[in-house]
Amino acid sequence: MPNTNDDKPSVNSLVLLYATREGQTLRIVEHMQRCLQQAKVPVRILALDACHDWPCQRHEMAVICSPVRYGKHLPAAQRFVKKFGKHLDDKPSAMVSVNLTARKPERSTPNNNPYLKRFLNQNGWQPVLQAVFAGALEYERYPWWDRLMIRTIMRMTKGPTTGGQKYEFTNWSAVEHFCDQLVMLLEEKA
Repeated sequence: MPNTNDDKPSVNSLVLLYATREGQTLRIVEHMQRCLQQAKVPVRILALDACHDWPCQRHEMAVICSPVRYGKHLPAAQRFVKKFGKHLDDKPSAMVSVNLTARKPERSTPNNNPYLKRFLNQNGWQPVLQAVFAGALEYERYPWWDRLMIRTIMRMTKGPTTGGQKYEFTNWSAVEHFCDQLVMLLEEKA
């Protein structure tokens, strides 16, 4: 598991809390960690499934990162937000949704992404910052049933259906821009 560069209390530190299935969300989170470390922000990464207690006592901000699978964010993200919703409201927080729908410009922002909007409405949570990033598609990593279902969805949405290669849709510049927004927010709160 990725480690922290500083466990001491900090007014302008954060924790990146993630769920992942095939690993693209973790890659995004690790990229965020590198960007934030370059900006001298103390940051650590934790898997949402490993959080049995509120993990952010020493951190100014929590950033929840979860992919969407079959139209829903992973259960670990749902459980975390339901369990710790009050804590998330007590401090500035952020949400990152990773989904293939975001590969389309008309679904790539928090205001126009149906999965993020539904997740936040269902949980009654309004994070200060929100982001939507397109994920990746690698058919060979999926069990045969998932491959069949995802190909069907991709065919309907005019996405790639050919196996044998990885389709990466993540806009890394957008990830870096989001990190810049996190840094600005932390500086305002300091």
